[in-house]
Amino acid sequence: MEKTPGIASFSPVAKLQHLDRISAASGDENAIIEGMARILIVDDDFEIVSLLDEILTKDGHQVDSAFEAVEGMEKARSLKPDLVILDFHMPGANGAHLFESMRRNQSGAPTPVLFISGEASPEDILNQIADPEHSRFLPKPLKLEEFRAAVKELLDPHHKK
Repeated sequence: MEKTPGIASFSPVAKLQHLDRISAASGDENAIIEGMARILIVDDDFEIVSLLDEILTKDGHQVDSAFEAVEGMEKARSLKPDLVILDFHMPGANGAHLFESMRRNQSGAPTPVLFISGEASPEDILNQIADPEHSRFLPKPLKLEEFRAAVKELLDPHHKK
């Protein structure tokens, strides 16, 4: 499959349309451009999702998003992302509930999860999550280099570049 050199400069709608055309042409609705990771962001803060989408897209990844836990679970099941970036505190079900639900419903290697939160501490998360090998935590506000390093670390064993 050919890489499209200027995809990072496309508008979000144009990117989706372009990726849909690639998926349709390949016959795989979940296909992505070779070399990209599919990353799902689940956060109720539209500004955070937009910012992370922009950063990750510029870094060469395909980004999908959900703004609440139930939608996030549905997308995690259907898209089978390489990485999930998950806000720990959201209205309704929190990130820990979504994480546990994902683990119960997965077959094969667990999808790595990067937890982010402006309200929880690493201890809060580690007390509720039983998979430190496949998860990391970063506090909000995020530091760009720490964020990129965590994404790279979590994708490394699961994604070929």
